[in-house]
Amino acid sequence: MKILKKMTKGFIAGAALMGMVSSAGAADYNLNIYGASAQYKFWLNLSESFLLDPTGGECSNVEQDSYNKKHGIARGTGCLGDNSTIYIRYSSRASYDGINAINDQTTREMVDETSCVTWAGPKANSCTALKSAQPNLGASDVAWDAFTQSTTGWEDGNINWPNDPYSAPSATVVFPSAPGATVTSFQPIVVPFAFFANNSVGKFRCVRPEINDPAGPISQAGWNPMASHKAYPHGMWECDPTKSVGDGNNPQCVGYYKCIDNVCNGGINSGQECDTANDCPDVALEDTRCEAMPLNNINHAMAGLIFSGKINNWEDFGPYFTPGKIVRCMRHAGSGTHATVDDLLKPYSLKNVSTPKPLAYGPTWHYTSSSDLMRCVADFKGAVGYADADKLLDFKGIKDGCAEDPEGNPDNHRDDPDGFAGAHIMQYNGVEPTRQKIINCEYEFWAAQHVYYDTTAFTGMLETLRHRLETFSSDSANLTEANIGNAANFWGTQSQMKCGKSPVTSVKSIIN
Repeated sequence: MKILKKMTKGFIAGAALMGMVSSAGAADYNLNIYGASAQYKFWLNLSESFLLDPTGGECSNVEQDSYNKKHGIARGTGCLGDNSTIYIRYSSRASYDGINAINDQTTREMVDETSCVTWAGPKANSCTALKSAQPNLGASDVAWDAFTQSTTGWEDGNINWPNDPYSAPSATVVFPSAPGATVTSFQPIVVPFAFFANNSVGKFRCVRPEINDPAGPISQAGWNPMASHKAYPHGMWECDPTKSVGDGNNPQCVGYYKCIDNVCNGGINSGQECDTANDCPDVALEDTRCEAMPLNNINHAMAGLIFSGKINNWEDFGPYFTPGKIVRCMRHAGSGTHATVDDLLKPYSLKNVSTPKPLAYGPTWHYTSSSDLMRCVADFKGAVGYADADKLLDFKGIKDGCAEDPEGNPDNHRDDPDGFAGAHIMQYNGVEPTRQKIINCEYEFWAAQHVYYDTTAFTGMLETLRHRLETFSSDSANLTEANIGNAANFWGTQSQMKCGKSPVTSVKSIIN
């Protein structure tokens, strides 16, 4: 992830030497983006490259800073050929509020640039104050009419535990109405989402020593699950630990080679006489293990049963799962992520009530930001949640792991000194949330992003900058590691998509 970068564009420097840059028309321009927390890092990372680009801000120098993990700012100076200054702010809450900020044209708290001390990077947190500012770009993961959910409970889940673990719910929030005649949107990117699990959530799988198996269709050392002469390749298959014998040895982990012309075609009995594949084990029972490994995939049925509250313990999915209560970490209604997962998991109905305190089984927490949700996933044993797919990249919200008191609360919220991330990303329906697989429509958990704005708020050079930002962010060539870091592995543009999504309609309130 990038930190402070100060660059001088050659063409700008050259223009200055030729007298083409003048301070006569210099002005300050503000692109204030407000809304979807899933997009916070994307826009902050892209802002630097946009401001430096000759098709963007044309700035000679860019600095970044932040107030906290929800309020960031980029400042470009020496911009637009006349020494103008451009500020790009991003403040995150939930998608619905990004749209509301444009519809109601009232101010929101955003970074006060005069309070920023060091300008030492997008995570410097040296800015000491917020100010009332008017957002002019409202970021939402979904269209305004996709908010059909309602949730009840504490606004930030267990975030204040242990001092104030069950704070009163916030006031009811009214979701966006249809945008007015002067409000429109552009849709440059696709927002990639993923399911995450605490590292304690596991599945028992067969582990065996590697076997030299060069005879398969892919000649290589080590066990090859695609080997054509294998009859039952059980390595890495799920196993029932209750069937283990001895030191974790498990008969479910023994695979078998084919018996061809009454001769074993491989394995420990290779070349010996056989009647069936059962006579041709690949390894001896004592060389097998049935061990718990982090859960690497969640399918539609599992996610639906979990987030609808119909299953409350991992072992209810079968003996292959590590037992333990399921802690559901969810976003409140109004979140574009929540709207997307609600649509994804139909016909299941998401659990919309936060438990007043963790129960002996199946507690549920709701959060207004994706960072707080991820802290829930990392803190609680057995926890599972959903957020933007790049959330764990350089994520600093992870706390001190899985220790709990008897009621299931994390022991505290101190940072883990070694930075260990207590959560991991999972496949959905056996597919990774990578950029190419989203573009090809192999991976289904994504949203068609919208950026709302009032056309009357953009005139002259400010409209030029807005249009340039739309064009720049819509160009897949700009979503590179140099511009947005490792997030480029996940984020793509809507112009690349081989499929689309239809929004749902209707509106409900958020927290009762």
